[in-house]
Amino acid sequence: MKPKMIITTVTLLSLGAGLSCSSDTPSTPEHTTYLTAETAPLHHLLPEETVLAVELRDLPRRWNEIRSIRSLARFQDQLLQQVGLNSDDIPLIAGERCVVALVSSADGRTVVPIAVLLPPSEPEAHAIVESLSTNWTLVKARGALWIGPQHMTHEMTIAALGNGTSLADVIPTAEASHRLPTGGLVRGWVNPMALKHVFQARVEGSLPDMIDVFGMFLSAELEAVRWIAFRRDVELATITTDASVAYDLSALPPEVASVFNPVASKPQMPVDLPSSVVVAAAFRPEAEVTLAWLRYVAQANATSSLRNLDFWIDEFENRYGHDLESDLFEAVGEHGWFLGLEGVGGEPPAWLIVLQAKDANSVESTLLNLLNWSKEHAWARTLGLAVPRIDHQDVAGATAHVVAVRTPFGQVAGPLFATVDDHLVAGTDENALQTGIALVRAGSFSADGGARAGSTPAHASFWARGPAVTGLAQSILELADTDSHNALVGAVAGLIAGFVSAAARAWYEQDALLLHGEIELDGS
Repeated sequence: MKPKMIITTVTLLSLGAGLSCSSDTPSTPEHTTYLTAETAPLHHLLPEETVLAVELRDLPRRWNEIRSIRSLARFQDQLLQQVGLNSDDIPLIAGERCVVALVSSADGRTVVPIAVLLPPSEPEAHAIVESLSTNWTLVKARGALWIGPQHMTHEMTIAALGNGTSLADVIPTAEASHRLPTGGLVRGWVNPMALKHVFQARVEGSLPDMIDVFGMFLSAELEAVRWIAFRRDVELATITTDASVAYDLSALPPEVASVFNPVASKPQMPVDLPSSVVVAAAFRPEAEVTLAWLRYVAQANATSSLRNLDFWIDEFENRYGHDLESDLFEAVGEHGWFLGLEGVGGEPPAWLIVLQAKDANSVESTLLNLLNWSKEHAWARTLGLAVPRIDHQDVAGATAHVVAVRTPFGQVAGPLFATVDDHLVAGTDENALQTGIALVRAGSFSADGGARAGSTPAHASFWARGPAVTGLAQSILELADTDSHNALVGAVAGLIAGFVSAAARAWYEQDALLLHGEIELDGS
């Protein structure tokens, strides 16, 4: 996606407006639809190929409240500057309700950012838009104004005039609304099938193997997701988000579907953490369904790198006399924790994961044998150019296993892990592992530990200290081409710099995941 398109898409999705238009009227496609702004909600006017739709409500009345949050206002101003709009123009263009969306083409290779508007004064909105450059096309169709990029005029106009389908055909918005709190400034919907179609057409198979594996898992997950809906509001410098992800459990293996258990035990956030901890999370590993999930992913894509999964499992189990199901995955406990530790002296942050273990010795020995097995395969696959190496050393009185990758140019350090008091502890460096071992021995990860003040126990919880993670987030953003993405990187980094803290929690329902998140911004 081109830099200007990235900036424009972010502007549309964050503001609900912020476009210029062309006075050229595009040719009219043949297909029509009967849904109009007078007879249906605006998001129902979007076609079923819509990937993402975001509806903003009551923006004129709340605009001053939103603008009073300095960090949010600065973010908006930086984006608006790129398209030549003033902040005062936004309520005049957006009106009481508007929708911004990403709509894919039939082949999934083109994604069009579109705004569907009902401005309070159409002539005034036209005047504002026409005062800008000619990079955008404006079409009036079905009782609303539709704005999209000029070079995508044909695709945008097909969506504006309708192709006989509706987003409501694939996402039951009424059902989604019942699962979320009422009201809110923003309500949005994600169409998982359209998202998967776009991902497969544009991304899947074109990335390095290690990254493409993530895409393989994402595609398999989306295959079982019925819909995703979210609600967002801003109040007293806090952005609150509620979301629901609904699943078709019949599409999942029974073992995997069983994790959707509302009465499953809830891990507590760790307590008495050192000040160096900037990120903390508690979760359910659900390790006992890992093999069923891996087989499901492998079967979803017969050409994937997991196509030989069963052969590998059989080979490992026969070679080392293990049963992966019972010796590893069923030996892991119900609760896990993740910590991010602030880097010292400009060093990158360190990461730490702690898992309860029903049989720590079994988990440890199986992992060591898996590493030995992978070393033999790596030697054959890379001709000895990149081979894992396992060393052992004492760390805080525990036997730590140090993983590294040996190459012709030296050795690349990997994670360390150890078992302590019925817990598996793994860290990215020795200091992180020492911290984890000390916290386990101090009882910080007890299943009966206290929740963070003001929080409600959940099946997964997350907390981050804003200022400490700002540098990390900014460094990640700057990995992009800063010459072409400078405006977007600067705007996002500036917004992140205004974070005071972030927290999120997730709960299982019978066929869904519910999520609640809060980001506290610096209101000054």
